[in-house]
Amino acid sequence: MRRRSLLAMLGPLAAAASWLFSSESWIIDRLMSVVEAKIKPEKMPRDERRLAAIFPEGGRKTSVEAALNSRCNSDYDDNPRYFHWGMFDRHARLTDRQVAEVVNLAKTPRFTEKSVGIEINERLLTFFVEPGLSGIERDCAMIESGMAQQAVGLVCAALGVGMVFNNLGKGGMQISASRFGTVRIRIDAMKPGYGDSYWTNSVPDGIKPWKSGNLPEPARDGRSALVSILADVQTKNRGSASLSDLHFYQTLWAAKGRTPHLYKSRPWGMTIPTWTDRIEITTVYALREDRLSRYINWENNRPTHTLVSLDKVEAPALGELWEAFEQHKDFIVLASNDRLARAEWEIGYELLNVLAQAKALDVSYRAYLLDREQRKILERAGISEARAVVAL
Repeated sequence: MRRRSLLAMLGPLAAAASWLFSSESWIIDRLMSVVEAKIKPEKMPRDERRLAAIFPEGGRKTSVEAALNSRCNSDYDDNPRYFHWGMFDRHARLTDRQVAEVVNLAKTPRFTEKSVGIEINERLLTFFVEPGLSGIERDCAMIESGMAQQAVGLVCAALGVGMVFNNLGKGGMQISASRFGTVRIRIDAMKPGYGDSYWTNSVPDGIKPWKSGNLPEPARDGRSALVSILADVQTKNRGSASLSDLHFYQTLWAAKGRTPHLYKSRPWGMTIPTWTDRIEITTVYALREDRLSRYINWENNRPTHTLVSLDKVEAPALGELWEAFEQHKDFIVLASNDRLARAEWEIGYELLNVLAQAKALDVSYRAYLLDREQRKILERAGISEARAVVAL
């Protein structure tokens, strides 16, 4: 009986060990990265001993798609598999002039007249909105702050600059009598993150490789430079290209698509930053003609690019929708699943990405931050807690 009991115990243990060390498990990579991280990197030199950074050649020509595909957060542990993928350079630093250049290039279109801005303190950027806002005014200001955060992140990706969030809480916090802080972002010189390059057009790979979905593969490089697009992107655009299926699906990937970098050893890269790797606090919907669908970027434990059909929108709700949004019939709708401001920031990330991608594709669009009546119209069409719409 004792032998049988021992064998019964060893069986599950052997199976667990086999799974743990199999090529399909990312856990062994995580364990190895933790061990490597214990070997502490050299001490951080004082600023005066760090050389002034030089932006890598070609950064201002980095395309919208390449910037989206290459963006990541950074840290100082010199180990892309341990925590953040990006690696700050300990021996180089951004100058005040370079920091100002990043912020000046991070242009965003405005929807409201509320105060939304960035305070610069050396290499630490504090994003803020005016205090005392509530309801829809607060939602819109938080979305616009999210757009500003994402603009800085994309400019950093384009120029080969590292960035990392220093959070002020899930909903932000009051930082002065006249400013409500949303987040802080530290930017600094970084090392190449993709071999000897700062940019990549690769798909997610490794132990959880890309799984082709029911949409055509997204483009991960393009012709329009990110910094040029941000300088000119507006809340509406009259483009010369007719909207195609490929255009529409590409903007979905831009909103919240999967990218090749790792996060804590996991294949968790996206075109947007997320709050501690959570992907459920917002939803990206597609509404084309009378069909409502949800965009999916993770399926069967692998990154993908898929639309899941939800329902047909009935004629009364559809007519009301078309009338409210100037007879457009193709929509990307961004919705919140969280009561905290972090959801609105994330919607801001997605919204800026969609506008930049649509502008780069030269298609016509109009973007809306939704008022109370527009939200009710979307709810009657089957989408709860909608915050923003891009009509294409």
